[in-house]
Amino acid sequence: MDLSENFLPLIPTDLFVKTLSRLNKVQLNDSLVTGEQLRGLLEKTRKTSTKVAANLVCENITQIPLHLTTAFSKLYKTYLYLEDYTDFTPALWKSVLTSINTSENMEDLTIDGISINLVDVEENLLADSLCKLSSLKLSGVELTHGQWKKFFEKLATSKLSDLSLRMVNLSSIPSQILANALSLRTKLSLEYAVLSTNQWTEVLQSCGKSQSLEQVRFAHVNLSEVPVSLISQVINLTKSADISGTGLTSSQVSHILKNLTLSTTLKEVNLQGIDLSQVSSEILAKAAVSLMKVSLRKTKLTPQQCTALFATNLGPTKLRDLDLSNVNLSAVDGDVLAMSITRLRDIDLTYTWMTKDQVSKFVQQIMKFTRLEYLKLQSATASLLTPEMKLNMQRNMRILIF
Repeated sequence: MDLSENFLPLIPTDLFVKTLSRLNKVQLNDSLVTGEQLRGLLEKTRKTSTKVAANLVCENITQIPLHLTTAFSKLYKTYLYLEDYTDFTPALWKSVLTSINTSENMEDLTIDGISINLVDVEENLLADSLCKLSSLKLSGVELTHGQWKKFFEKLATSKLSDLSLRMVNLSSIPSQILANALSLRTKLSLEYAVLSTNQWTEVLQSCGKSQSLEQVRFAHVNLSEVPVSLISQVINLTKSADISGTGLTSSQVSHILKNLTLSTTLKEVNLQGIDLSQVSSEILAKAAVSLMKVSLRKTKLTPQQCTALFATNLGPTKLRDLDLSNVNLSAVDGDVLAMSITRLRDIDLTYTWMTKDQVSKFVQQIMKFTRLEYLKLQSATASLLTPEMKLNMQRNMRILIF
């Protein structure tokens, strides 16, 4: 049962424990529960084998509602975030990692924060405990060269499928060790990660030969000097690719967009924050309609590119989910805009500077025909809707206003 993002403290502890301990799996991620409820549930699962997921998000270690060894040995999934890790001593990290290493439950772990100091943790324990997981996400951790090297060497023989490394410096790791370990994952995310151009080149060469990679996220990293053929090859073999904020040149992006239409697997691409203004309107439009989900947020699209995208979407298209937030649509013909948008399932139109005429034609088209289920608008655009317009739209879809 997924009870994520719920307010549960008012449920009597006995009822909470008795009900949830009968289930095979319970997800309490981002739910507000009491320490008593969580401790009671985990104690009960000793007998029932219920798998429990819960986040540990606190200001500091003293506010964590569970004993650390209990949390990391009994939960199957957790997200650890402390605003202050000062009191998280090497001895405590050793205790936590030992619990993970001996646990039969822990599968999915996220450790998130700023400057999380793990340099005094024994490198073999660190590597063994983290590489036994199925999913691992590390953000803001500080490790020594020896710790990272041991981790990646162990990772190369691990079955860990989902790996995310954020805000980490990997520039000292030998390229071949890094490439061998990263290319064996099913999901790979490197965000704000420091790698040299040579490291990126070897990693992408290895990923391009992967038989397992389905999802990649190379976000807020510099790929402008990496051979574009390698980037394109990796994107095309996956199902989902996020290359937002990568500083790609117009030439690189044009190459990627032109070639992604040849992929037999790719369904989603995130191009957020990349300047696409110099890309051919035809190449951009054809690439977008060949995918199911595309983010073009903050991509500096020109009126001509926007018009080509909407017009092309009126023909044969796979496109269902489109993010155009922070793209100026005010110069696009209202009829073309309305007819094209209503063929989608989900669209983000926040901060798109839509005119009153465009909004009016959009609403009129919705009354005739629409496939839209989710629509995001900013308050300025929503203010152009009359109460009657808003009511008619809400009958057809869910509208989120920011």
